[in-house]
Amino acid sequence: MSESNRAQVYAQALLQNVTESVAAQLDAVERGLRADPQARQALSDPLVEFRDKAARLTGYLPVDAYPDVKRFLQYLLSESALDLLGPVAAELHFAASGGQRATEAVITSAIPLTDVEKEKIRQKLTREVGGDIDYQYLVDPNLIGGMVVRVGDQVIDGSVATRLRQLRESIWNAL
Repeated sequence: MSESNRAQVYAQALLQNVTESVAAQLDAVERGLRADPQARQALSDPLVEFRDKAARLTGYLPVDAYPDVKRFLQYLLSESALDLLGPVAAELHFAASGGQRATEAVITSAIPLTDVEKEKIRQKLTREVGGDIDYQYLVDPNLIGGMVVRVGDQVIDGSVATRLRQLRESIWNAL
């Protein structure tokens, strides 16, 4: 392998590592915001000062985060574009993987799932969807029971709350 080719290989490996690291840092912030619903509200509140918003937002970053990531988050905040955080991270993961998109599965349940339950869900979705799937598990007690599974743009709502709402609507419409 020529020196030029070796340099290209090393440069590509470094670029992939840095890109994946930045994407992971953005993912950490996105997870932090999802886990703290009051944070998103505070970040969009015009009465909260920008520096306080920026401190809260960057507080979700790992301690070893790149300074450029912190500046990027502050830029998104200043542009009222935090809703792009997840898609930007997804694009970075895509770029780092060499163009192979992973399917995202978000499983929301009324109570935390056990490892056995998570594994059963993983096996079923792998059979049905195939390919590379990134799993995210959320808890929403408002579901009352059951779960909501979102894979890409497909949603399977098996929550008790939805069933009760549908029953209520059907009774109301029958009156």
